[in-house]
Amino acid sequence: MDRRRAVPPRPARFPRRSRLGQRDHRRPGPGADRRVAHGARPGGRELPRSTGRAGGHRGVALRGRPRPDRARPGAVARGGRRRAGGVALDDPGLRALRRGRSHRPAVHRARRGILPNADAAGYYRSALAADDLARLAARTRALSTVERVRLGHDLEAAFASAALPGGAVLRALEPLARDPHGAVALVPRKLLALVDAFVVDGRGSKRRTTLRARIARLYAPAVAALGWAPSAGERPWRRRFRSELYGFLALEIEDPAVLAEAARRGRRLLGLDPTGAPRGAGNAVPDAVAPDLADVALGAAARRGGADVFDALLAELARSDDAQLRQRALVALAQTRDPALIGRALDLALDPRLRKNERVVALRALLGAPDTRDAAWAWLTAHFDALVPLLPDRFAGQLPLAVRVCDLHRIDEIRAFFAPRVDRLTGGPRNLAQALEAATQCAARVAAQRESVLAFVDAP
Repeated sequence: MDRRRAVPPRPARFPRRSRLGQRDHRRPGPGADRRVAHGARPGGRELPRSTGRAGGHRGVALRGRPRPDRARPGAVARGGRRRAGGVALDDPGLRALRRGRSHRPAVHRARRGILPNADAAGYYRSALAADDLARLAARTRALSTVERVRLGHDLEAAFASAALPGGAVLRALEPLARDPHGAVALVPRKLLALVDAFVVDGRGSKRRTTLRARIARLYAPAVAALGWAPSAGERPWRRRFRSELYGFLALEIEDPAVLAEAARRGRRLLGLDPTGAPRGAGNAVPDAVAPDLADVALGAAARRGGADVFDALLAELARSDDAQLRQRALVALAQTRDPALIGRALDLALDPRLRKNERVVALRALLGAPDTRDAAWAWLTAHFDALVPLLPDRFAGQLPLAVRVCDLHRIDEIRAFFAPRVDRLTGGPRNLAQALEAATQCAARVAAQRESVLAFVDAP
């Protein structure tokens, strides 16, 4: 006797009330075509684009390609999702998509936002028109966590491709930066760091000070809520949020309050009292800061301190055989901004006391920071031939990737220096090509977005 049990049919799903709009459209029956219009997924599906008026209503333009082998029955062709601004196509719309034509279905007047990628289920990026983007950015709390994260990545892509003005992107990212969930709030960090490093004027400029103060205000509620010590039973994402946010604010944005408190805790961790008098390694306070924040605290102490902190970090490096603690000390040493100490940090790459895989730790950090890049580049070009024999083979070939630049003049300088040398390095030609490509793309993005970003920074 067949003992297999029959699998009950899946219950029918009914439309739910939209959180962004006023009502939803029902899904077509099993006989309807299931061609969903979006981009970068198999089956010739393309992304819905927000448009102007269509038939007196807001519209979403959908375009399809005829791919009968990919058509699936029983689903909705929609711009977003069933409950958040998606639109069901009528029969003419379905026929148009099947024939590879464009269709612009009407969207209900009362809808307050369009979400092109429901539940972040599509493997594509989307860009809304400026007014639709502003409407959606004002209602980010109505989205799920994963949808808010995807919105942030869509905005990054729109900035990179210049599909949207940089100022509009930064304005739309602000509510995401204020989001209480760390996975969402950290998304704008990369783009904000790019703008701070390469778009606004150099160190100490009025624009950079204005931008940094604005970023600090955005994240001030999160800093107040997180504090400096994890609570009992704290979820892992909050620990990660605290660690990455404080590192960004203290060491990249140099928020005065966060940097000062982190430096104070870092000095205690090293056994230095507030006046700088050494108390000895035996007087270090291991619980001065949570373990997740030790890197930030030591880096901040080096950033605000002088030779006393630098020497204390060198002593920790000499005392420890633990690879993680040694790495932490080397990264912290690279956070100094004192010109004399920067030279000492760079010379560590040739120090015989360092292990082979440790020699480029401080060098890479100094090459990647806008404020120390010039000094680090001058050191590298002067000591390249002495450094390469001391490195593992693949590490030497990765040196072109360590130089972070974003302007055409520096790109030519890097090409001229590395081109005659990379052929003898493992992976050197490929890594140089990748570094030049990334730098060229960065320069193009900055050139395309500079005017809009500066207008955003200068706006009251």
